[in-house]
Amino acid sequence: MAAVRRGAGVGQFLGFEDRLGHQDGPWSECARILWYVEVYGARPVKVSLCHKFDIGDGSFADLGEFPDVEEWDPIDDDGNYRGDDPSVRSFEEPEQALAWVENVHGASTSRWVNESMLGDEYLDALRLLG
Repeated sequence: MAAVRRGAGVGQFLGFEDRLGHQDGPWSECARILWYVEVYGARPVKVSLCHKFDIGDGSFADLGEFPDVEEWDPIDDDGNYRGDDPSVRSFEEPEQALAWVENVHGASTSRWVNESMLGDEYLDALRLLG
């Protein structure tokens, strides 16, 4: 909580899912998709739910470099503004942001890490998969 109050980011690795429904297109060789969440900023506090193709190999873990499953483009095909990215939410207080992620996305109250540690969380989850 203190990190978010200072404007620093925290995050949590939420897990993997299989590729069903995402078989075609780029990155079709990826076996898994992963989810993680980032909470950052000091009013408004932003929550970003990240849905990425798992291109890691057990040593590469820079999750920010993993390709998004669905890129958000605020402009539609006709040139009209579609609005802000729906995967990003804003809250006035850090407690509100963390509670929302915990209630809506099943994040654990005890597994928040500094944003720079998300790659390590991913590698730990890979090891558990075997």
